[in-house]
Amino acid sequence: MPTDTANYNNASRDVSINILKETPIITWSNPVDITYPTALSSTQLNASASVPGVLTYTPPATAVLNAGDCQTLSVSFAPTDTANYNNTSKDVIIHVLKATPTITWNNPTDITYPTALSATQLNASASVPGSFTYTPTSSTVLDAGNGQTLTADFVRLTRVTTTMLRRT
Repeated sequence: MPTDTANYNNASRDVSINILKETPIITWSNPVDITYPTALSSTQLNASASVPGVLTYTPPATAVLNAGDCQTLSVSFAPTDTANYNNTSKDVIIHVLKATPTITWNNPTDITYPTALSATQLNASASVPGSFTYTPTSSTVLDAGNGQTLTADFVRLTRVTTTMLRRT
């Protein structure tokens, strides 16, 4: 209302304003390293959002990632209040360390000189498929003596895909 009502009429005017949707904030840090074959769980998939809604992870909980550095974990967020908030997403990285196979090998029964080493003494097993190289090797005859060291080196077998071609 004008203060000089003798010279001015009351006036009004309408304007429009756009109220934009807010984008929620996702809080999620890079998880600590895990070792293959640890399945993803709420320990790694622990994002939170600034408003109520649903978090969906890729890959999902229970997924087992292969060993490797800088693997991406993603979360998509759908807010409950879609009239006032946008969907959003966030990525973090995780490092998956290689597992160390478990080697089972008991001290072999004593042998008598000149018995050669054989599969009876060189009989280690591992928790995953692979092959062993022994030092000293099978058929080696050791001199008499206590506490001699036998060593088993293990190499994990990897999957190999073979494609066969047929010529006609």
